[in-house]
Amino acid sequence: MNTKITLAKRTLVLLLLTLSTTLSGYAQQVINATLQHDGKTRQYRLYVPQSYDASKPAPLILNFHGFTNTINIQYNQSAFQQLAEDNQFIFVTPQGLGGFFSGWAINNSFGGNEDDLGFSDALINKIQSDYNINDKRIYATGFSNGGFFSYRLACELSSRIAAVASVAGSMTRSWIDTNQCQPQHPTAVLQITGTNDGTISINGNGSNKPIKDVMEYWSDYNNGDATPKLFN
Repeated sequence: MNTKITLAKRTLVLLLLTLSTTLSGYAQQVINATLQHDGKTRQYRLYVPQSYDASKPAPLILNFHGFTNTINIQYNQSAFQQLAEDNQFIFVTPQGLGGFFSGWAINNSFGGNEDDLGFSDALINKIQSDYNINDKRIYATGFSNGGFFSYRLACELSSRIAAVASVAGSMTRSWIDTNQCQPQHPTAVLQITGTNDGTISINGNGSNKPIKDVMEYWSDYNNGDATPKLFN
């Protein structure tokens, strides 16, 4: 009887040690860090999947929150963790400046006037210095204001951004009407918009282009097809 109890205790200890090691290894993949840029401390959360292989260049996704939102909100809502594990990509969720009104500068003063473009460039450099990143597969995505900013990266940091996905975002009129958008290569674009979105209307407003115009802009630039697909 004592032998069985001793073996059971040893087994339990081994299981706890194994579980502790596994959880510790998993937790170490979520890195909350800061970066000094333009005299300011910028925060970001980096997720490195357990499937990451340092001998193989990994894709990188920049994941931007919406206006007044935070790292935590965007990180939890996008829930890229399992996708990253399955597809061996690293993703980073940065924090915008502005306190309660935190956002991303999109050239019309909305979201602030910080050097978010330079910060994004510096953030890519930092991650590339620490991990083996495929510089041909760096992508940007974001929600609302973060979706706008993803388009800004496609326009103004085109040399580093392969493709963008905007969720409930759009492009400002100045990017298109004044040729402020200057992509350097064909750029794959995914736009997700609710037809009943009352904040960023699918039909545009005084400062934002209608989504149809945004898609036609990229279709023309990419020599592609702008026919939308509607899902119920």
